[in-house]
Amino acid sequence: MDESGPLPGANITVKNEKRGTVTDMDGKFELNMNEDALLIVSFIGLESKEVTISDKNYYEVNLEAYKPFVSRKEKRRIRRELRKNGFYIYPD
Repeated sequence: MDESGPLPGANITVKNEKRGTVTDMDGKFELNMNEDALLIVSFIGLESKEVTISDKNYYEVNLEAYKPFVSRKEKRRIRRELRKNGFYIYPD
């Protein structure tokens, strides 16, 4: 789930195993595993999260947007470009 709601197509994998699944259109999934297993929830453009499984049947995992590291020097350069042009095009 992100700030806009459930994420269809999020990847769910069991850490250190080759098992996994993908969430359905409602952001739900089903996967049989042992307690204390560690799930990795990931989605393109969002930061992955690890979830330790307990005896609960329902987990709500919120993923946040990936925030790339920007140095102070780079921030100053971006601000200058914004003031000068009114916009900034971030290079890929």
